[in-house]
Amino acid sequence: MENKFEHIEDVIAKYLAGEATAEEEALITDWRTERPENENEFKQYGTLFEAGDSLRYVIPVGTEAAW
Repeated sequence: MENKFEHIEDVIAKYLAGEATAEEEALITDWRTERPENENEFKQYGTLFEAGDSLRYVIPVGTEAAW
């Protein structure tokens, strides 16, 4: 039997990016409430996601010039 949380990192990424389905959002809610450690891990993913998003603008890339 497959663990329903086996690929939870992928679902978390979709959730944080605003791309999760209603079913995936429910899965995240179940996982977060299953154990306190999961909620802490979710918060860490959120922090990393926000930090990564801010790095997007550090190095501007001219795609036309690159071609």
